[in-house]
Amino acid sequence: MRIMVAPGRARLAIGLLAVASLGAVYVAIQPPPAPRALVLTPAQRIVAEPGIQKVEVSYRIANRGGRDLTIHRTRSSCGCTVASVEPRVIPPGGKGVVTLRATPPAAGERPVSVVLETNSVPDPEVHLELTLVGKREPPFVVEGSEVVQFGPILEERVEAVVWITSHEHQGSRPWLDSARSDMPDLRLEGGLVEEGPRLGDVIIRRYRYTAELTATGRAPGPIRGELILSGVGRDKEVRLPVTATIRPPVVASPAALMATVISGESMPRFTLLLSPGRPGFELEAEPCPENDPSIRVEPRGAAGGGLVFDITAADHLRLPVETSLVMTTNHPECPTVRVPVIIRAAQTSLADRIP
Repeated sequence: MRIMVAPGRARLAIGLLAVASLGAVYVAIQPPPAPRALVLTPAQRIVAEPGIQKVEVSYRIANRGGRDLTIHRTRSSCGCTVASVEPRVIPPGGKGVVTLRATPPAAGERPVSVVLETNSVPDPEVHLELTLVGKREPPFVVEGSEVVQFGPILEERVEAVVWITSHEHQGSRPWLDSARSDMPDLRLEGGLVEEGPRLGDVIIRRYRYTAELTATGRAPGPIRGELILSGVGRDKEVRLPVTATIRPPVVASPAALMATVISGESMPRFTLLLSPGRPGFELEAEPCPENDPSIRVEPRGAAGGGLVFDITAADHLRLPVETSLVMTTNHPECPTVRVPVIIRAAQTSLADRIP
């Protein structure tokens, strides 16, 4: 049996076959779809309980495209937040995790924006939003001077600058608008110098105080007291310890000559520096004639703004040695300086005595 096909239908079949073949070739040469990033939950809000210093938040990012999604770099609107990505390259249909490690405010709200720079199409920038919330009740000091340290005092009057940053309710009167001290010779001046930024209904305020301490008439040695900052009619106070040291008119360095000697070894040699407590005084000093003659003192000369002496103990001295070296000076407020000299024998064990 012979089957006959009409010429028109044959041409139609051939045409359809050609179109199908061209379509297959077109599909074969077309590239796969571009990478496309999708963040499942792009905005989050984290509430930190009082005392929490760091929080960690995770965002899941998916690649809904047909090529690898590459996260080149990240950037944050706040130095309080650092982002990390794992993995950096996400295959088609895969997922990754973006972890934000952030420092929340002690009180109020702090919005943070993080941008991921990617090869995603159509928008290569992927945005993450994070709101950090602190729950501590204002007012309170969040940073500033914990201790006011004047250090060694060389002059009759010394100053120290105290900076304090506080969190307070927006619209309230400045909290630390009153300053006093339990030390009668410590004078305070200053107050509020800056407001902002705002963290929701909380405002950050900065205070600057200058503390001036008068050392006239004080005996050499340590000074301790407190600065007390508060608001008028407020029951909350900020107390800052104050420390200082009044240097004596003549300073011995080291303050004591101490050594340990092993049996059979020679006695130690020391170096003593005497310097004026306040600059500008030309110091003169020599050993007192009533010193133990077994402690020899030899002047070396001037150095470091003072006078240097070599101290040697005689080898015939029996241990332990506990005495004092007295130096006479030309300073009207400090005619003598007494330096303890302590030399002890080293303790030996039974194993040290076995040859």
